[in-house]
Amino acid sequence: MILLLLSSFAISQSHINWSFAPKIVICKNESQTKHEIVNKAKKYWQARGYSLGDITEKKCDKEIYSYGEIRFAGERSLDTNSYFGLTNRGYANGNVVSGYIQLANQDANNLELVTHELGHALGVQHNDIKSDLMYEYHMYENTDGF
Repeated sequence: MILLLLSSFAISQSHINWSFAPKIVICKNESQTKHEIVNKAKKYWQARGYSLGDITEKKCDKEIYSYGEIRFAGERSLDTNSYFGLTNRGYANGNVVSGYIQLANQDANNLELVTHELGHALGVQHNDIKSDLMYEYHMYENTDGF
């Protein structure tokens, strides 16, 4: 098991909305995250009422934010000694308009971690429920389910 210590650069609300369904992009030139893992994470959030666009794989430029997209990048600038994953969001008029997820290469296909970070990209914040996927210090097991 691994312990996630995450800083998600959130504003003070407990949930921030997208005004449209974002596309999900796996940056194939950087990310080691597999399409099928992202698809499972997508289904998890869709079952909870979140709208998400298609998942595509493409070569990404070095821009962190891309309007209308949640990007799964590689480690890039992630401090892998401190974090397993880190999500940043871009905002316009109080709505989330882009997401940028960095995952440590060794954890890039941990379903719980990918799902947790996708939740942050959607605007979901940490909570105080220790058994919940969005608990800040959730213990992640590399499993195929929750």
